[in-house]
Amino acid sequence: MREVGGVRRMRGKYLDEDSPDDSRQLSLEVCRRRRQSLETRRRESIMEGWGLQLTL
Repeated sequence: MREVGGVRRMRGKYLDEDSPDDSRQLSLEVCRRRRQSLETRRRESIMEGWGLQLTL
């Protein structure tokens, strides 16, 4: 619960310091990075699967 409070406090701080547009852009950037990492991980796993099938 302490960690959650800390995160909330930090988020509030960031929102107070930056304008809403900046915070929105930051969240979009984070989402985009997460999506990219998920896609690359999925591709890697697919490639590994193909590699295993080819070797067998």
